[in-house]
Parts: sequence; C-alpha cells; structure tokens
Amino acid sequence: MVVKGTHRFVSELSLDKPLLPVRVKVICKGPTVVGSGFQKTVLIIGDEKGNTIQATLVRDLEASADMPLEEGPSYEIKDFELSHVIAERVRLTRNRYNINLTNSSVNLKIDPIKHSRFYCFPNWDDLYRGLHHPKFPIGSI
Repeated sequence: MVVKGTHRFVSELSLDKPLLPVRVKVICKGPTVVGSGFQKTVLIIGDEKGNTIQATLVRDLEASADMPLEEGPSYEIKDFELSHVIAERVRLTRNRYNINLTNSSVNLKIDPIKHSRFYCFPNWDDLYRGLHHPKFPIGSI
C-alpha cells in the first residue's frame, strides 16, 4: 500500500506538482538514435494502476552501474526530470509527459509490483523451460 504523499502514480505526474518518487515496472526497453548519432535508451514504464509513461536516458548513463534498469523488475525512481512530450513521429504512450533520467536520478529495485493492469510478457527462456503457458505472447523490443 502506498502512503499518500510519499509517492505518485504515473497518472498523477504534473509539472505543477512537486515531483515525488514513482514506483514502476519496466515493461520494455530499447535503444534509439536521435539527430546526428546521439544515442539514448527509451523505456516504457508502468505503475500498478496500469498507467504507462515513456522514460529516456542517454546511452552513457545506461552503461554506468548506477542505472541498471532491466525489463521486468520494479523500481522506485527518484530525482528525475519531467517534460512535455514533444511532437514525435511515434508516440509510445498516451501520457502527455516524459520522464528524463539524469545523473542525479536514483533508481532503487523494489519488490515486484503485483496485480498491475498492463500486459506482462514472459521471457522467451522462461517460456522455453516450461515456466509459462505456451500461448502467452512473448515480449521483445
């Protein structure tokens, strides 16, 4: 249970409110190239209410041990920046904001978020080993 005032759900994020930490699960992760070769990593993250938001971090930051964000686990993210989604060719979520992870951002791995309302795709290796039903979709980006 989330104590009111200590965390925000993704749908409650706003530039008009103080940025409290968010507790999210990384749904998918993938690299992208912006402009003239500038690389960043794009994440789709969601909270337990099923709301999703796009998060980005520069490639150098992802390579550091300080930002070990992987698909599947749940994290508490603190000290991030919030910006409006700019007109992009492909909008990955319906959220009007984008989370930008910086050198001052802190990501803490937390207990898994259960009973969430977003799709969870099993890992291919787990499916192959018989840990999931074979008719479940497989996620990959």
